[in-house]
Amino acid sequence: MGTILILKDTIIAHSVKVADSCHPCVQEASTNCNDLKIAVFICGAIVTIVLIVALSFLAYCWIKNTRLRKEQKAERAKEKEEKWFSLRKEYQGAILDILKPKDIPTKEKESFEEKETNPSEIKDRKERYIEELRNCIKWIDEQKK
Repeated sequence: MGTILILKDTIIAHSVKVADSCHPCVQEASTNCNDLKIAVFICGAIVTIVLIVALSFLAYCWIKNTRLRKEQKAERAKEKEEKWFSLRKEYQGAILDILKPKDIPTKEKESFEEKETNPSEIKDRKERYIEELRNCIKWIDEQKK
């Protein structure tokens, strides 16, 4: 066992001697200020490229979101306008239905309501109803502004 340890120690000792003798032959590349300038320039170029890409991506996202918000706003405005228009159309249709000339009802076709009220009351109710519908249309026009 002792001989193995001696061989082990002698191999390491001889390899260290060989390495020490070759050490003066190896020349390291010397560094100077130009090497540092090149490294700074390369790192700066990489950082600049990354910043340009990041800023371009942020600008693209911002433009895309702005366009999307404008489209959504226009769509909501269009839907709102269509709702007001349909409501106004409904009220105008009701006014036109009331104002349409109707056939003179015969005695059999008269409704119960018309039998119990006189024509002037019916006319007054129609006028009030028409006035209320017109006020609703005015209100709708005010809301659209």
